[in-house]
Amino acid sequence: MNSMYKDKDVYWFIKENNELDGIMREPTSEEMAEFTRFMGLKTITLDNMIRLVKTFSPKAQLRDDYSFDIQDGPWGGPHIKTSLQKILSSSITSPWRLYMEYEKIKPFTQGNGVSGRALWAWKAQDISEGFLVKFYTQTLNAFRNNFRTEESV
Repeated sequence: MNSMYKDKDVYWFIKENNELDGIMREPTSEEMAEFTRFMGLKTITLDNMIRLVKTFSPKAQLRDDYSFDIQDGPWGGPHIKTSLQKILSSSITSPWRLYMEYEKIKPFTQGNGVSGRALWAWKAQDISEGFLVKFYTQTLNAFRNNFRTEESV
């Protein structure tokens, strides 16, 4: 993780991240330590994601079995693991795009929002303004870029 981040930045990012999922409590020391470790990784592997998710949602499971369906995501099964590994090893450079691809598959039974935003933060390497402000700006820019492309066709 970039050495310019302070514990207060990590604290506020995790607090906002948890609150977006309705978790209205203070960040735990385990969450802060795991997020800090995660942000310092050079690459993200499936095992890194599982470790992160289990820290925030201990009962979460990778949805790599057909019995692991969730209401707002695609059916569970082996394709979930394959899709997640493909996303994690991709050359996607945009934090916004990486987050959107991750959220499309909702790879875990719990903790997809928290872990998706952590993955976004890892790619952005900037948590100084939190998730909402930066993601909102990135979404507007993605929309504008797509709109301009469609207009010129």
